[in-house]
Parts: sequence; structure tokens; C-alpha cells
Amino acid sequence: LRQDRDLVLLAAQRNGFALEYAPEAMQDDRGVVMAAVRNNGLALRFASPDKRKDGEIVKVAIKSRPMALEFADDVWKEDR
Repeated sequence: LRQDRDLVLLAAQRNGFALEYAPEAMQDDRGVVMAAVRNNGLALRFASPDKRKDGEIVKVAIKSRPMALEFADDVWKEDR
């Protein structure tokens, strides 16, 4: 079931922290990660390193929860 993208996406939409238990491929899936951070910006913590560099994802996460900046790639921390 964890490999079912639709199921993981639904879980991420309902509880962003579900991303923690998603397989690595889903933690690198832009749609799944975006759904998770829209629900709770702190879910950025469980996104792949590549997605923590994605400007749009980082901005959505920070808008939801400003503390999410802590989990963004360092390039965004320098850009404050």
C-alpha cells in the first residue's frame, strides 16, 4: 500500500506528517510533497533533499509554518 501514489497522496493531504512514513520515491514526488507541506509546512522535514531545494515547495511550507525554514536546504536559509 505504501507504493500506491494515490493512497500516499491522500494521506499527505490529510496529515502532512504522513510523508515521514512514505517510501523515498514518494518523498521525492513533487505532488505528494506539495500536498504534505500545504497541510503542514513542517512536513518539509521528511521531503527528499531535492525537494527541500525546490523554491515553490519551500515557500508553501514556510507560508504554512514559518518554522519550516529550519528544514529547507541551506540555500534558502542564506536567502532570508
